[in-house]
Amino acid sequence: MSKQGSVKISVVGVGHVGSVVGFVAKPGSGGDMMRALQIDHYADHPTARLADAPVVAPRNGQVRVRIQAAGLNPLDGKLAQGHFKEWFPINFPYVLGTDFAGVIEEIGHSVEDFRPGDAVFGRAEPTAGGALAEAVTLSANLIAHGPQASMPLPLLRSRRPPASPTRRSPKS
Repeated sequence: MSKQGSVKISVVGVGHVGSVVGFVAKPGSGGDMMRALQIDHYADHPTARLADAPVVAPRNGQVRVRIQAAGLNPLDGKLAQGHFKEWFPINFPYVLGTDFAGVIEEIGHSVEDFRPGDAVFGRAEPTAGGALAEAVTLSANLIAHGPQASMPLPLLRSRRPPASPTRRSPKS
């Protein structure tokens, strides 16, 4: 089991998310449980807690992504405050975050465009959330392949054009 703790998330003003602006998952808990940043109710100034949550196996058409980076945007703050509960009702405890990047861990039946190990980025359904966790399981339609360099960075740097030659003054 991973350790639990509290993290304060301040939502300030319209469209501004305060103190937590991003989340980077660290490898960790293992097993059938993972760490996730959750809220337990709507609030003007939501307080999130780091808690254990179950790892969800992907079903038909779904993938599980090991999160490498995630961020909060204004939508996440408004969801946590309850401003959109008529359009996006959420169930509690709710794992925050919709925007993420990571690596495919497992694919469900009928997923053809992705394989375990593929770098991806995506956006979870607002009612599901889940990006501020070690992993998220969601429809493969909500992710895309991440950008990859065509050659290693040192080779890219070595292909820069040479510096311009020193100009010589014309002979008189």
